[in-house]
Amino acid sequence: MDAQGLRWIGVSEEQIAQAVAADQARQHEAAEPYGIWPENWATWQLFLGLSTRWQYLQLTMAAPMGGAVNRLVRQGLPRPEIESAARMAGVPRRQWPELLADLQAMEQAVLEADRARLAARA
Repeated sequence: MDAQGLRWIGVSEEQIAQAVAADQARQHEAAEPYGIWPENWATWQLFLGLSTRWQYLQLTMAAPMGGAVNRLVRQGLPRPEIESAARMAGVPRRQWPELLADLQAMEQAVLEADRARLAARA
C-alpha cells in the first residue's frame, strides 16, 4: 500500500515515514549485486545447472483443524546427477572432491534456509 492509502486508513505520518524508509531499504538490498569469487564461478554455474534436480520427500502431516496436509520437503541434490553434470561441464576428475565439498556446502545452506522458513511458518 502506498503512502496515500496508509493516510486514508489513518496511519500516522511518522509510521508512514518508517514504512517508506523500510521499503526503500528492502528495495536497495534486493537491487544490490552479490559477488562470486572467480575460483568459485565454475561451482556456482554447476550449482545453478543442478537447481532443477533437487530430490524431494513428500510428508503427510496432521492439519490443525483435522485432516492432513501434504508437504514436499527438499532433501538434497542427487549425487549421480552431480557427477554427470561435472563430466558434461568438463571438470577434471581430480577437481571432483573439492567440487563436491563446495556443492555440499551450498546444498546445506539451502536446506538450512528451507528449515528456517518452515519453522517460521509453524
